[in-house]
Amino acid sequence: MESKRPESAAVDPAFAAEIDALVAQRVEAKKSKDWERADAVRAQLKSKGVLLEDGPAGTIWKLE
Repeated sequence: MESKRPESAAVDPAFAAEIDALVAQRVEAKKSKDWERADAVRAQLKSKGVLLEDGPAGTIWKLE
């Protein structure tokens, strides 16, 4: 699974890179079945105003 954001999202590239890195950490935590870490990363993203949508093609993020 990979991290994606909607094409229409106009986001600062540095912020987008930070979010992509956090989403990648969460994906790895889920693969390792480290649910506590995955939940912690999701909470960290939510505190930054980022919502995640998991699907068969990967994780998509968008701003609240």
